[in-house]
Amino acid sequence: MNVLLRKNGNSAVITIPNKIKEILGAEIDEEIEFVTSRDTVVIKKAEPKFDFDKELEKVYGTI
Repeated sequence: MNVLLRKNGNSAVITIPNKIKEILGAEIDEEIEFVTSRDTVVIKKAEPKFDFDKELEKVYGTI
């Protein structure tokens, strides 16, 4: 599957097709990770970062 590389301001942008998003199990506003090795890029769902404050809120509510 090919996608077009586009310019958006000072950035280069690609669009991830919905089918690929579904395969990744990714949702809008969720981070994905690009892993590179020479001329190969692997796109995968990023591991969630541990947020101590958010975890405390889950247990104790808003402080």
